[in-house]
Amino acid sequence: MTVAIPTATEPGVTYVTPAPFANLGPGEWPHVRLGGVDVPYVDREEGEEATLSTDKVAIASGYVERVEWSMTAFGVDHPDSGTLGWETCGELFLADMGDDGGVRFCTNVLGEPGQRDLRIAGASFGMGPVTAYTGIVSDKVESVVFAFADGSRTSADLIDGHPDVGSRYFVLFVPNDAAGRVVAREAVGSPVATEPLCVRDVAPQEEVTACGNGVAWVASAVSSEPR
Repeated sequence: MTVAIPTATEPGVTYVTPAPFANLGPGEWPHVRLGGVDVPYVDREEGEEATLSTDKVAIASGYVERVEWSMTAFGVDHPDSGTLGWETCGELFLADMGDDGGVRFCTNVLGEPGQRDLRIAGASFGMGPVTAYTGIVSDKVESVVFAFADGSRTSADLIDGHPDVGSRYFVLFVPNDAAGRVVAREAVGSPVATEPLCVRDVAPQEEVTACGNGVAWVASAVSSEPR
């Protein structure tokens, strides 16, 4: 599902879309830094408190190609919400006010009844373009490993979630053309669950596209600037 966030208009004012903030070639990893954000962005929608079982808390933030990113964790007590997602959820947004779009991912999503030890969202942010994989793992999982098609492997750090829900989260920004799989492993190293790296194409500039068994919705960019 894509939720378009409207851009304000004003008579006599022309809005110009900024240039992409990244210029990554095939196989090129984006430059990512963890931390350094004074006030991480937390997306809040009017009336959403009625669906939440906890407040949204920022659990990680940083910079990708010099643009801020932030991740929040929270619980949703809304079993009839369908594609809104529910139970344990998270959101990943880009830009200091979330203007480059975002994605929500949850442990319970309509139409995705499969395993719940590894719930992922692969997202292409067209304003980069940059690609990120983020998600939630169960208590069984001790590590998350990205096994790429070229034979290389990268581990993603597990991040503690909201204290009232207890799940752990991860996020990894990867090359836009990355292929392979994500493997969740238990303490002895045996695989608990595996999901494919599902992003196949970069999103159009002002859009966010997403795939994976944890995707609840995406929010497009609010990118136009007055001239």
